[in-house]
Order: sequence, then structure tokens, then C-alpha cells
Amino acid sequence: MSEEQHATFIDRSGRAPVAYRPLKPVIIKREQIEAEIDRLCEGEFRGSRRVSIVHPGLANTGGLYPAVSVSLNVLLPGERTVPHRHNSSVVNFGIRGRAAGRSSS
Repeated sequence: MSEEQHATFIDRSGRAPVAYRPLKPVIIKREQIEAEIDRLCEGEFRGSRRVSIVHPGLANTGGLYPAVSVSLNVLLPGERTVPHRHNSSVVNFGIRGRAAGRSSS
């Protein structure tokens, strides 16, 4: 049986709220996405091929926009990932190839 896990409480009393600062829009070009897909296809498969797309103004948090994370994931033919759970909303888009077991009718 695994050991019980406990939450950590961090006291933020007296801390001023973070001032709102609008982010400038960023452009993610198709060429950039294609280059990352090609890069992810190289090398040994280590359980996943994934890169996060991060807004330069949020480099410390790793998001594309506050509370929004975007990643590019690649699976080559025959590769499988371990099933895992998401505790938030997820939207997947297939941009190349097709799902296994699907016919092209």
C-alpha cells in the first residue's frame, strides 16, 4: 500500500495581488510547428514526444496564456503512450496521419 500524501499550505497573507498586465499577441507560424514536429520525430522514443508552446511573457509559468497550456505531441507509427488522466479540459487536434484501426472511407 502506498504512503499517504498530504497537501502543503503556503501562507500568502499580506501579499499584494499581482497587477493585471495584458499580454501582447504572439504569432505561431506553421513553419515553426512543422519544424518542431520534425525535431520531435528524431531520436529515441522515451515514452512521449512533447513540447510546450509558451508565451514569452509567461516563461516562468510555462503557459501560452494564463490558465491555458498548449503542447505539441507526436506519435510515430507503432508508438504508444501510457494512458493517463487529465484533471482539466483537453482538446486534441490531429494534424497529420490517422488513428489506428480507422478506415479511410
